[in-house]
Amino acid sequence: MKKISIKTVGAAMLLLALAALSAVPLCAQEVTASLRGTVFDPSGAGVPKAQVTAVLVETGLRRTAMTDARGAYILVSLPIGQYRLQASAGGFRRFVQEGITLSVNEAATVPIHLEIGSSTQLVHVRANASLIQTSATSLGMTVNEREILDLPLNGRNFSQLGLLQPGVVPVTPGLSQAGGTLRAG
Repeated sequence: MKKISIKTVGAAMLLLALAALSAVPLCAQEVTASLRGTVFDPSGAGVPKAQVTAVLVETGLRRTAMTDARGAYILVSLPIGQYRLQASAGGFRRFVQEGITLSVNEAATVPIHLEIGSSTQLVHVRANASLIQTSATSLGMTVNEREILDLPLNGRNFSQLGLLQPGVVPVTPGLSQAGGTLRAG
């Protein structure tokens, strides 16, 4: 009978631990967005079983969800870009809102107000809606190619692009000392 050395068992356990950790998705690398909200009737009550569809204008990608008993919907893992939001339910006019722009890691809230009428009638909202973020306190931003080329990056260090995000400040020696070990990592 062969004996297994402690080194072999240790190496196997280390390899197993590394394989398990590599399978865990990293939330900080999220490059999608989500849309959520509630579908309301004219009285302000939620509309259950309404169909809500988000269409990515650039590619035509469609994601559809049905509202729950309170009229709430959520569409997750949407690629970033320009969206058209559509909603329909029996006894109501079809709703379409264009000009919704989703950025990296954005959780936007878009309430939908349906009007009574035939489903062949259409309520079309063309204004770019200001999206309300009530579900997350994090900020995200996409730096486009033109900004990267136009900005003077000291030493071409890409991490300086993070300073373009509102609320981000560079870690200076004074700031590091003020925060102690909380700011070190």
